Amino acid sequence: MKTFHYQVLRYQPDKMGEEFINLGVVVFDTDTCKHLFKYQESNKRLSAFFPAGNNAYIVGLVRSLTVRSSLNDNQHGPKGLGELTSGLLPSVDSALYFTEVRSGLDTDLETALDSLYERMVTRYEHATDHRITV
Repeated sequence: MKTFHYQVLRYQPDKMGEEFINLGVVVFDTDTCKHLFKYQESNKRLSAFFPAGNNAYIVGLVRSLTVRSSLNDNQHGPKGLGELTSGLLPSVDSALYFTEVRSGLDTDLETALDSLYERMVTRYEHATDHRITV
């Protein structure tokens, strides 16, 4: 078993309403300092939760995080997960934010990422296939 750290990427457009949606998960191997990021690739789910928002823009911003996290990692060398993600998003009253750093144990980083992503992001999505019994 390997120890890893993770954070969940959340979108909360109204801080007073306290409603949020999980959009992605980033995991960090504490031994190798490798990180992986998995995120919601379409704005369909986001639009279902917050229909009045600029959801295409939010999804585009989330996509850009993968590039920025790689550049940040390459320029500054290995670091902790909190340090890696702290500079990726605006720090002043942003609707997008990472949760606190949490720890877990799993066999490998990709398995941990897939498991967390299913549990934290896609668990309650409606199935897209429609079954008809004749």
